[in-house]
Amino acid sequence: NYDAAKSTEAYRAMLAIDPNSVIALNNLALNLLLHNRNAESETLSVRCMRVSASGTCAFNAIDAQLSQGKDGAADSMLKWWQRGSPADPTLQQAKYMVAARAGDYSTAEREVQAQQAAQAASPFWKEIAVQDAGLIAATQGKLALAEQRLRAAAQARARAAGSRRSRKQSAAPRTRRPPSV
Repeated sequence: NYDAAKSTEAYRAMLAIDPNSVIALNNLALNLLLHNRNAESETLSVRCMRVSASGTCAFNAIDAQLSQGKDGAADSMLKWWQRGSPADPTLQQAKYMVAARAGDYSTAEREVQAQQAAQAASPFWKEIAVQDAGLIAATQGKLALAEQRLRAAAQARARAAGSRRSRKQSAAPRTRRPPSV
């Protein structure tokens, strides 16, 4: 069972050993973000960005800023990130998030469509884009469309999980029966 307090404590212990651990910085920031400790999450995410070019650190910083109502700071962070990593798929998702937060759903939808087109070969990002499109539709009260898109995302997730299982099974060593005597 997941224990948020133990998880937080473990990541803090990792940071005591290695203050520049990107994994600990990112995961602790995300943990805090999920528990509405947004200011601390933002601080850790920005610190993580100084250590690594990881898109997840910037994404978490933007999410924390938006959660605190710092829309201008989030927009500035997004522009900074875009200059450095214009093709990062996580950036594309952040662009949708910033537009949706501002209530600009047509731009948010265009960003999700751009993400789908740019990441068409990736089942993971395709699923994320379809899910994000469903969330935009739900926010706008288009419940039937939201349900359709969210179900499509869930089906894509199930197909991907099934594909991973079958790849593992086909890669497993085969045992042959001994010849019968």
